[in-house]
Amino acid sequence: MNTPMMTISRIAVAVMLLTLWSCIDRDLCYDHTHMMDVEVKFDWSKDPDASPSTMVVHFFSPDGRHYKRYEFTDKNGGKIRVEAGEYMLLFHNGEMEWVRERGNSWDSYELYTLEEGLLEPMSRDMPAPPRPSISADEPVRYAPETIWGGALEQAEVKQGSAPAVVTLTPEKATASYTVEVTDVKNLSENLDISAAISGMAESHSPTKRAPAGQRVTIPLALERPDNHTLTTRFVAFGHCPESETSHIFTIYTSEKIYYNFDVTDQVHDAPDPTDIHIRLTGLTLPTADSGMAPSVDDWDNIDDILIKLD
Repeated sequence: MNTPMMTISRIAVAVMLLTLWSCIDRDLCYDHTHMMDVEVKFDWSKDPDASPSTMVVHFFSPDGRHYKRYEFTDKNGGKIRVEAGEYMLLFHNGEMEWVRERGNSWDSYELYTLEEGLLEPMSRDMPAPPRPSISADEPVRYAPETIWGGALEQAEVKQGSAPAVVTLTPEKATASYTVEVTDVKNLSENLDISAAISGMAESHSPTKRAPAGQRVTIPLALERPDNHTLTTRFVAFGHCPESETSHIFTIYTSEKIYYNFDVTDQVHDAPDPTDIHIRLTGLTLPTADSGMAPSVDDWDNIDDILIKLD
C-alpha cells in the first residue's frame, strides 16, 4: 500500500531523473546557471573605412560542430548570451544580396553566391552564347559583395559574474577587379554589351582564409565612360581555387558577335592579388545596323586576339 510519503518520494525521484536525462549526451547543459553574458567587439583597425550593414558570428564546439549563429546590426558588435565553455569562432559581414552561407561544421562552412544567367547583365532575351572550351562547363555565378571576416580558433567563456569580452578583427576576404578596354570602335547606344570572366573561385572559406570550391564564370555589366572605352569593376572570392588555370574575358554583343580575350597573365602576375587591374585595347565592335548579325540562333566569333597595354 502506497503512503503519501512514498508517493512524494517517487515524484521527487522522477523529477530528478528527468532533469539528469535532459543533460545526457550533450556537450553543454542548457541549465540557465551556465548561460553567460558575452560582449562581442569588432576591431576595424585593419580596414577603418569598412561599412558592413551587419556582422555575423558563428560559434562552433571544439570538435567542429556548429553551436549557434549570432547577427549584429552594429558593425562594432554587441552583447549575446552563450553557455560557458570553449568555442571556435567564424565571423563575417551579413545581409548581402547575392552571398549565402552553407556548411554546418568548422571545416565545411563557406560563403558562396547564387546562380546567374550568362547574359543577364545585358538584359536581353537571347539564345545562350558559345563559351570558351576551357570553361564551357563552369557554373555561372554572381559576383559577391565585399566580404570582411576571419576566424578565432580558441575562445573560452568562463562562468562568473562579470561578462566575458571577445574581440574579433575582421580583414577584407575578397579581391577587387577592374577591367578597362580602350580604343573601342563602333561603340553606340544601339548596341547592348556585357562581359564574363572565367576561372574564378566559387566560394570563400573563413576557416582556411582562402578561395574555395570549384571554378566558376562571373557575368559582368560594362560601363561606357566615353565613346571609346568600356569598363567594369567587380568583387570576387579570388581565382584558381583548385589549380592554376586560364582566365578568359569574353565580351558579348546584342548583334550575337562575341570576343574572347586571354587575360591569364594579367590576373596571375598582378602586383597586388587583392586589387587586380586588367587593361585591354584595340576592340572593333559591330555596328547595330551593319547586317553582320547571324541568324537568330547563331553566334559569331570575330576575334580571339588582344593587344595588351604595356
